[in-house]
Amino acid sequence: MVKPVYNLPEEHLDDAGATEHWLGALPPNYTDEDRRRIADACELLVRCRGDQTLETGESQVRHLLSTADILVRLRMDADTVIASLLNGCLGRADVTEEKLRERFGPGIAVMVSDLHRIDQIANVDAAIAAKDQDQHEENLRRLLLGIAEDVRVVLVVLAERLHLMRSIKTLAEDRRRKIARDTQRVYAPLANRLGVWQVTWELEDLALRYLEPEEYSRTAKLLGDRRAEREGYIAEVLATLEEKFREAGIKAEISGRPKHIYSIWRKMQRKNVDIEQIFDLRAVRVLVDD
Repeated sequence: MVKPVYNLPEEHLDDAGATEHWLGALPPNYTDEDRRRIADACELLVRCRGDQTLETGESQVRHLLSTADILVRLRMDADTVIASLLNGCLGRADVTEEKLRERFGPGIAVMVSDLHRIDQIANVDAAIAAKDQDQHEENLRRLLLGIAEDVRVVLVVLAERLHLMRSIKTLAEDRRRKIARDTQRVYAPLANRLGVWQVTWELEDLALRYLEPEEYSRTAKLLGDRRAEREGYIAEVLATLEEKFREAGIKAEISGRPKHIYSIWRKMQRKNVDIEQIFDLRAVRVLVDD
C-alpha cells in the first residue's frame, strides 16, 4: 500500500505553525542561505494563499508545503523548492513577476510564471474533458512538455499531482476517477519519461487504487503476503553488490525495492497469469558514473 511520508506536523497546528515545523526539518544538504530564501518564500506563501482551501478540504498552504516536501525528498535544489512554494502567488497580495524577480531572482520568477500559465491553460482546457477525454489528455501532454522553459517546472507539477493523488480519498467517486485517469494516462508516463521513478511508481499505484479498487486491493494483498521475504532478499543482494563494487573500486549508487503494485498487476493482465507465475517481483538498480 502507498504510505506517504512528510516532514509536516499533524493537523492541530495552524498553517504558520506547520510552516515553521517544516522549515525546521529541512535536511542538511540545504545551506543557511538556502534556508533563509526558502523561509522567505514560506512567508510570502502564507500571506498570498493563507485564506484558500482545496476541494479536498486541505489548506493551500499545507498542500504547497507538501508539494515542496516531495521535492526536498527528491533532493531538488532550493530554487525548485521555492518556485513550488510560490506557485499560484502571481496576482495575489500585489505579487508580480517583476517583484518576484527582485526578491528571489530571475530564474525563480520565470518558473513561477510558467507554473501560473500552466495552471491557467489547464483550467480552461478542463472544459474540453467533458466532451473529448482523448483530446483533453493530448492537450495536457503538449501543455506540460511545451510551455515550460525549465524542466524543473514539470517536476513541480508532478510533485503537486502526487500530493493531490495522496489526498483525494474524500472526494466524490466520479471526481476521484477523473483525477486518477489523467494521472495514469498523462502524469505517470511523463514522470517515467523524465526518469523520476519513485514518483512514477506511486502515481501509477494510486491511479490504479481509484480506477480499479478491487484489483488494487487483491494485488496488494497478494504482494503483502510475501513482502518481508522479498525485502530480505533485496537487502542481501544490495549488500553483496555494494561489497563487490567497493572491492573493484567502482563508485556506484545501488538501490532496490519490491516491484510496485501497478507494474505487477499490469503484467498479470498482459500475460493473463496469476501472481505465482510472475517471477520478477524484485528490482535492483545500479547507477555508475560512466
